[in-house]
Amino acid sequence: MVSEHATEGEYSFQIMPGSTAVWQLDDDWSGYRHLKLDIYNPGSVINVGFRVVDGSGQWSWAFEYNVYSGRTIQHIRIDGLANNFGIGEGIDVTKIVKLEVHLTKRYKHDLQTDGIYIDNLRLSKNPTEPFIERDEGLPATDPLMLKPPGFLLPEFPGFEAGYNTFTLDPGDYQILAKPDTGRDGRGRALEFKPLSVDKIKIWDAARTFPKTGTYVMEFWAKGPSGSRLVDHSGAKDFAFSTEWTHYSYEFKMAANQTRRFVLEATNLQGKSVWLDDLVVYLKDGGDSLEPVSTAKGAPSVVTYADGICYINGKPTFMLGFFRSKPDALKGTPFNFCAPHELLEPTIQMMDKCAEYGLWTSVNLTATLRAVAPDNVGYFAQKYKKQPALFTYYLCDEPDHR
Repeated sequence: MVSEHATEGEYSFQIMPGSTAVWQLDDDWSGYRHLKLDIYNPGSVINVGFRVVDGSGQWSWAFEYNVYSGRTIQHIRIDGLANNFGIGEGIDVTKIVKLEVHLTKRYKHDLQTDGIYIDNLRLSKNPTEPFIERDEGLPATDPLMLKPPGFLLPEFPGFEAGYNTFTLDPGDYQILAKPDTGRDGRGRALEFKPLSVDKIKIWDAARTFPKTGTYVMEFWAKGPSGSRLVDHSGAKDFAFSTEWTHYSYEFKMAANQTRRFVLEATNLQGKSVWLDDLVVYLKDGGDSLEPVSTAKGAPSVVTYADGICYINGKPTFMLGFFRSKPDALKGTPFNFCAPHELLEPTIQMMDKCAEYGLWTSVNLTATLRAVAPDNVGYFAQKYKKQPALFTYYLCDEPDHR
């Protein structure tokens, strides 16, 4: 018990890396949805696991979480402990006697040796937590950026974040997207927060341009004095300002030519850089260049009853491949074609699935994990009428969120 970083009373509990803390309890957790803890982490991201034990000695592992640097409130779902979160007999939630907190060792390149500080354990019945960061009356999704004529690339962060692959080492840096951090005080800007590195690759993705012409790339950014944004794709080097600044340049592309976009923030000096409203558009304007589905047919209707999946009223057993391609499954007994991990299927892939009688899943993982969770609803709207849509694939490792 230490006096530092207390949020309730005079003391907090310090746990060192590689150690386990045990709270002796005598509680009835029935009817509660979350266990909440105030956590202060002075170092880089660290993994924390929670185990709950009942009066008979039965225990349940209540998830592992990546606890990021700084002060956070951890919400631990406990309303599924009684039935092991729907997969079997759980523990007696009316007689909780122990809570164990298991802390991993720190990354070898993390110079911080202090542990984490935990305080103010409490239970909550609020069904909206942890999503109570918005005042009542505000919309459920972030305001969407106005797209210029000839729009091609998504706003960043945005509802199409799944198109972009991030190589994320939680010991090196974090990607954050908090509400009301956009350049206009609304929406979410992307914060790239270094932990043990001095440069971060912000974006690395390729897009194919449907029309010949001159395109404009523009974005808003800010960062510490002396830091820079290097655009390797356009051989550009921009100096960051501590205030929101607009950057843009033009480039030419031929029809169906592919360009790989690589953006990197450098000389960070341990401080964050921010990016907002990144777009690429055709200079001469015209209609949006986002791909539009050409598939024919009505949206699929997927229902479940008595353990059976029905698609458009017919009982269907899903059999498919992960990271597959429609042409590889055409004419085979397989009927499900899943896209590459962390990438949602392109409209062209979904159209081919519809043509070949295959179904697929739209991957929302990248959006839900860190980039723009409040824009998921808008993101999903783009695909809901496509006949090959079977499911929306949600985040599969919730500790990363």
